[in-house]
Amino acid sequence: MRGKIILSVSLACSIANVPSMVMADGGTVRCSERRGDLSVTVFTSPAPLSAGPVDVSVLLLDARTGMPQGDVPIVVEAVSVESQRRFVRAATIESATNKMMRAADFELPAGKWHLDVFVGDASKTSPIGFDADVAESIPPWLDTGLWIGWPFAAMGLFVAHQMLARRRSLGPSST
Repeated sequence: MRGKIILSVSLACSIANVPSMVMADGGTVRCSERRGDLSVTVFTSPAPLSAGPVDVSVLLLDARTGMPQGDVPIVVEAVSVESQRRFVRAATIESATNKMMRAADFELPAGKWHLDVFVGDASKTSPIGFDADVAESIPPWLDTGLWIGWPFAAMGLFVAHQMLARRRSLGPSST
């Protein structure tokens, strides 16, 4: 019985702790490559990607010193594999909350996407590319409902604890 309670509590906590959409620099590392004297790491957020706002952040470092490089232009291109719909954005320091990175924000619908990151002169360099599956977005009522509902789950767990404690304190009835 006790194992079932612990399992139920763990399940309730994991469901109540589903993260909502937060846009921030960083996220899931999609690729990391060295290009000449530069180390390029590309991140996407949210994790996992879902339809709506998508943040593509790029960390550009000098490969020898590890210092951020802010003077190299970065362009991010997103192309839908299914419809060939195309979005192009410059990754800028102004769009990034972490000023060591550059960010490009997209509003992507669900589907399969190919993203290319061009570092430096786009006409002279080959892109750093990766594929990404963008899932359907979570319905807003569900996303909000989990955050509103978690206190009720906590109260339910407290009540269950009190009932079990009261039953234990009464002990077995003797007749």
